[in-house]
Amino acid sequence: MIVLAVAGNWYQRSRSAWERDWLAGIPCRPPCWEGITPGQTMASEAERILRQHFQVGKLNHFQFDTIPYCIVYWERWKNGYGGGNVTYHRDTSIVSLIGLSFPHDFTLAEVMQAYGQPSHVLALAERNFERLNEINYSLVVVYEPQGFLLLWHWMYPQRPVIDQRLSFRTVAFFEPTVEGLEYALGNPVHAELLVPWKGLVDFQEYCHPMGSTGPDPCKAEEQ
Repeated sequence: MIVLAVAGNWYQRSRSAWERDWLAGIPCRPPCWEGITPGQTMASEAERILRQHFQVGKLNHFQFDTIPYCIVYWERWKNGYGGGNVTYHRDTSIVSLIGLSFPHDFTLAEVMQAYGQPSHVLALAERNFERLNEINYSLVVVYEPQGFLLLWHWMYPQRPVIDQRLSFRTVAFFEPTVEGLEYALGNPVHAELLVPWKGLVDFQEYCHPMGSTGPDPCKAEEQ
């Protein structure tokens, strides 16, 4: 019934606005995306939904050797670059994570208008080991109760400005539990470095320096 209902809605929805449907809670609110909910939806049902989506490209499958997870992924959307993946547990076949990279940007202002203030921020800075004057930055904005996070960039050579114009293309939906968030972040250490939301403040207020070479890379005056 979920698949049929979702498929019916796709025909009526604006095909130019599909990337922002999740911001409007269409056809469901996070952590659900297009009828797929981490922690609830079975992999077979998720794949049926993906195959009926008018923008999802060719589906591929991958199984990890060292961890009990499998991935269904597509390398691009039919109308542009990006793509996505759905991860599920090999033993239970229940979806654990949905990762999406959209063709176009959306802003923090749009997300905050739809879902309020974030719960946490993961902000990292690390100097290039060989060129100490070069610093790479990572930024993830987390909505833990709603079960999604926004990835700005990971190890990117430009310092982010945390304001309403901050833009993203990548979003991940996870089961809103401690374990679900840790899996979405990819490393339990990253979960320990999360800082509660302080508002639209300087990157340094959230930043954790990584590595041990050179002056603190988080400080703005080092730029």
